[in-house]
Amino acid sequence: MLPETEKPRLAVSVAKKVAKRAVDRNRLKRQCREALLLALPLLRSPVIGVVRIMDKAVSFDDLEKQIKDIFENKLDSTGVLSEG
Repeated sequence: MLPETEKPRLAVSVAKKVAKRAVDRNRLKRQCREALLLALPLLRSPVIGVVRIMDKAVSFDDLEKQIKDIFENKLDSTGVLSEG
């Protein structure tokens, strides 16, 4: 378990099967990191995780919504989310 002062650590991975060009993979990673940063206030305690992007045909709004849904629905039962 991480100490409470530890920040969340998340890695973002995009396979070459998803986007052949490095420019496209890096853009997807930046968009995912931004969506994660917007969702981090939902967390109560630090987490360590890996995010794999499986489809490049997703808009930023859809990506942000999917990440918030995961945080709210999947992590809710773990006690990681903050109240409210």
